[in-house]
Amino acid sequence: MKDIKSKGTYSIIQDNYTLSIDYIYYLEWGDYETQGSEDLEITAVYLDEADITDFYWDYLLDRLDEEVIEYARDNT
Repeated sequence: MKDIKSKGTYSIIQDNYTLSIDYIYYLEWGDYETQGSEDLEITAVYLDEADITDFYWDYLLDRLDEEVIEYARDNT
């Protein structure tokens, strides 16, 4: 089995702001006997230069989590 641990940043760039989400993506390959698994850990979230990680956990997680994990899968 080969496990992957990948760090990256998912960014949303708009005219007036940039939202940057730092993450660690974990992927464990499966085989015929066991199913693989994946996990995403958000480590920090910035709106321009301001750290809004707590705000992300409270209000944005459900809206952006799937976009971030899809980005992590594609860029691993």
